[in-house]
Amino acid sequence: MARACAFFPKSSLKSMNMKNFTTLSGLLAICISLILSQNMYAQTSACTFVSPAVELNFTNTDVNGNCIVNVDLSFTININNGNKYTVLHLWSEATYPNPSFAYSVSNPPMSSQNGGNGALDDALATLIINRNTNPATLVSSYTNDPTIDDNISPCVNQVKDLTDGIILQTTDVGSGNVFYLIKNLTLLYPGGCNQPIKFKGDAWSSNASSLNVQCTMIGFTYLSNIPTMTAVQTCQRSTIPAQYQFTVSTDLPDYSVDYSVDVYADVDSNGEFNPFIDNQHIASYSAASLPDVSAGNPYSVPATTFSWSPTHNNNPLFFILGNIAVTNTATSQVTTYGNTIITTTVPDCSTPLPLNNVVITGAREGMVNRLYWKVPADETRYAIEKMITGSDRWLEIGVERPKEGTAPGGQEEYFFTDLENKECMYRVRAFNPDGAFAYSNTVKMSSNHGTADLQIFPNPANSDQVTIIASLPGAQTASISVMNPLGQVIRQYPNVSSGPITLSQLSSGIYYVLMYSGQHEKVIKTFAVK
Repeated sequence: MARACAFFPKSSLKSMNMKNFTTLSGLLAICISLILSQNMYAQTSACTFVSPAVELNFTNTDVNGNCIVNVDLSFTININNGNKYTVLHLWSEATYPNPSFAYSVSNPPMSSQNGGNGALDDALATLIINRNTNPATLVSSYTNDPTIDDNISPCVNQVKDLTDGIILQTTDVGSGNVFYLIKNLTLLYPGGCNQPIKFKGDAWSSNASSLNVQCTMIGFTYLSNIPTMTAVQTCQRSTIPAQYQFTVSTDLPDYSVDYSVDVYADVDSNGEFNPFIDNQHIASYSAASLPDVSAGNPYSVPATTFSWSPTHNNNPLFFILGNIAVTNTATSQVTTYGNTIITTTVPDCSTPLPLNNVVITGAREGMVNRLYWKVPADETRYAIEKMITGSDRWLEIGVERPKEGTAPGGQEEYFFTDLENKECMYRVRAFNPDGAFAYSNTVKMSSNHGTADLQIFPNPANSDQVTIIASLPGAQTASISVMNPLGQVIRQYPNVSSGPITLSQLSSGIYYVLMYSGQHEKVIKTFAVK
């Protein structure tokens, strides 16, 4: 007799709202909890999936205008003797089977190739976890339909495993519960990255390698990029307390977002959110206490003092956006999501704390560095200062004056762009007409050259063989993906150090190489095979 597989709801995890992977942010590091719905079909029992979580690592638009999304996926499973394999299928929400696929013991989803039921024709990925091994492993072939992983449409290279650069980590959390973390999962989402990215998935379990369906959990969904968050954490010192600050925003037009925020400490200081370990609650901001955000109207919480440990206040923090309700302002349609978005901060203990709530954030955009801060409207002026690494001198590179027309009590946003390709630090000096002044926090920007780079030769190639040489500083490693003109990943090399990689058996055409380093630098190159 089939056994039910149990995945416990996130509410049981210290009363937390949780989800992809997807932080996005110091980096945008964004983690998203999936909305669960349960359905029982003939000959299968209902299995309760434990709020899978997705942390968004990065997005990139391919040559066909589709969005390459890289995420970390996590979830918790209660293991019993009847559950040896777990299978996950992911679709974009728009291509999810409608009506939902009717699972049964002898009716697993398949492609339409060779007369199959076609449920997986539009799926983005299939993952098979073998819990029969210790530790658990990812299976590289889908027994029910091996054609989903061949190079023939409609399903092409759909099974994701270690050869795709995926890393599987497990944590035994007791009472038969195991927490799984699947890192570096790359998905090709139809359409560009400047849209709501919504995934929908099914999960099911089997007690045999033949993958007969024992229990099902269908229709879990998550929204990965509305809203987004940036956060700053500053260090505790002998006479100065630890502080944090965060900003919630969305760049997508026609959307207004209601949300809540919870802050948790990284108890084991490993930079990866585990709800069973990282359960030290720092602060809560209810949806009622926070204003909605929309394009051009972000919201910032100023520098806030916190303390949870005499010795560990400088551990990273996790900022969890939850209770998300998205209003389409063009249609007035309101959609509520049960997912959460997670952003991780790592404090830079070499920089001073922000004063007078002047907190700046920075990001490299192509060849320029872009700074942002938001402050109450008053007569304060802001001098932007820069110091190149290796120098001990701060240089004033610009001054922003008070904006005109801001209503009393309103907020003013400032953006400053600097063309700089060297590693440097920025700060803002706020000063008033009476001569009083204070400094913001300091942000460090990486160099645009001499960090991570790729060389490809010969280019163009006259044969089917090409050599890629990765240049990485120090002991850094990187993940390298090679994509064809359709945006499909044809080669994946995780944890690459500096040195050559030889590609062979390449067809004629244009190829794209994306290298993503451990320091969150992206390098994209192209090459041609004649």
